Amino acid sequence: MQWRSLYRRKTQQTSLVQQLKGRLLLTTVLFILALAMRFVVGIYITNSERSIDTRTIKLNDTINSLTLFMVDQDTGLRSYISWGKVQDAQVFFVGRKNYLGSLKTLSQLLAQQNEQDIHTALEQSAQRAEFWYANYAIPQQKRILAGNFIEA
Repeated sequence: MQWRSLYRRKTQQTSLVQQLKGRLLLTTVLFILALAMRFVVGIYITNSERSIDTRTIKLNDTINSLTLFMVDQDTGLRSYISWGKVQDAQVFFVGRKNYLGSLKTLSQLLAQQNEQDIHTALEQSAQRAEFWYANYAIPQQKRILAGNFIEA
């Protein structure tokens, strides 16, 4: 009888050890899967952030160039009014051409955005710039070409 009782205890202990090994294996596999998932999600997040950063840089560069070209237009016009040199008028016309190209680029970049406020602000800004061009720049240029420096 004593021998049977020792055999049962040894079988139960082996069974318990096997259970612990199985649970350890399961836990290890789940841990490795969790690490792999975290790695995959980390790569996805990094790529998403990089994409957002790239778009932000493109938008900032386009807005900066848009502002620069607006200043070029104004500077060229003021210099043309002050000195009457054709080279200064060219700065105005090149600034205008570059401004329109930059505005088109900005519109294309923002077309990907679904923010209505951004589109409204861009339209209002373009309307103000067009108003300045039509009601100030062109009349001033016509006055200079007509030789009317006092009104300009």
